[in-house]
Amino acid sequence: MANMTDSEILALAKSAVPEHIRPLGRIVQRHDVAMAVAPAPAGAEAPSKDTVIANLAKRVGAKPKKKQPDSADVEFPEHTALGLRTTVVHIRNGKVARVLKRG
Repeated sequence: MANMTDSEILALAKSAVPEHIRPLGRIVQRHDVAMAVAPAPAGAEAPSKDTVIANLAKRVGAKPKKKQPDSADVEFPEHTALGLRTTVVHIRNGKVARVLKRG
């Protein structure tokens, strides 16, 4: 199964919110792609981010979450008379998992 594109994820999230805030949507975080790691300084071999996280998780006995396919958080900020109100749509495995409203 191919990963969903950003436009497909936005379209899915827009279907879960009221029409007046649909144009305001933006993807805040993708959970199915690896984050870019800054290059190590010249002359020094820095351990990769994945290695550091794995060692720390092993040391404290935690189990890190695995990457979920077609998962992202989409935010819809809205300015009201009372201030900023944000609707966040969680997309998990290509479906709308939850819709949160923050005031």
